[in-house]
Amino acid sequence: MIGQEIRERRKRLGMTQRYLANMLNVKPNTLCQYETGKSEISFATLRKIARVLRCSVVELAHEELGLAVTSEGNFAQDGVYVAVRGNAYQNLSPDAQVDAIDRDILSLVREMALPVKEKILEYVKDQRIIADHFKSLSKNKG
Repeated sequence: MIGQEIRERRKRLGMTQRYLANMLNVKPNTLCQYETGKSEISFATLRKIARVLRCSVVELAHEELGLAVTSEGNFAQDGVYVAVRGNAYQNLSPDAQVDAIDRDILSLVREMALPVKEKILEYVKDQRIIADHFKSLSKNKG
């Protein structure tokens, strides 16, 4: 349960409910309801909680996502591993090749606001279309 994971992580960090609630700009009663499962947590709030607790959303919601914890502290589902280190996570399936640049991009973009992420995604898609266009032009000339 997400609420139990939030409570355990909060306590491990020595935070009171009141302190975490203040950090999230919610009432302590609201945080209590999150921790006991009496209130649903929006994804935006879950991201804020993860940021304050210095973990990822995957670490907080691994049970709800159907991910099993491996002995190395990673998460797995159907033979696909997701390694969680701090706030970054990556797909570690056998055919996934994640290089250092991919990890750097993920860690930089992950902390940005949603409107900025959407603009970055739009830009990258445009660049891919342009690159594919010029690639097809060079193939047609050759």
